[in-house]
Amino acid sequence: MALIITLILLGVVLLLTELLIIPGFGITGILGILSLAGGVVMAYYKYDDGTGHIVLAGTIIICILFACYALRPKTWKGLSLTSAITSQAVDAAAERGLAVGMQGITVTRLAPVGTVKINNVQIEATSFEGIINPSQKIEIVKIDGAKVIVSRKS
Repeated sequence: MALIITLILLGVVLLLTELLIIPGFGITGILGILSLAGGVVMAYYKYDDGTGHIVLAGTIIICILFACYALRPKTWKGLSLTSAITSQAVDAAAERGLAVGMQGITVTRLAPVGTVKINNVQIEATSFEGIINPSQKIEIVKIDGAKVIVSRKS
């Protein structure tokens, strides 16, 4: 009887692993189903039909209970991310002392994105009007957070 219980519990664990952790349906799910079926068939084979029916009903009830427990929202609350990420990888242009109307020079070619130098600050910028070659005078047209948009200074 210990082997039958072990096969059934192993089958439930494998099916829950397949359902909750491993995406898709693969070898873990197949092994889980085979383990459950093996436990039930072994109960019918080793014992009488009454015991086999009890093992089959118990297996179905255990599978339903574990599935209900695993799929309820309270089970997953501890695993979900609750804090918000507010930091930025790049400092905003305003924090670096840049403002609309400031002038500088292109360090690399802006096609349409490249590097510019404004007030000794090198920053990535986007060209407002297409390609701007290196060492050209530019002016900040718009600032949107960390995104700086420039145009050629005439």
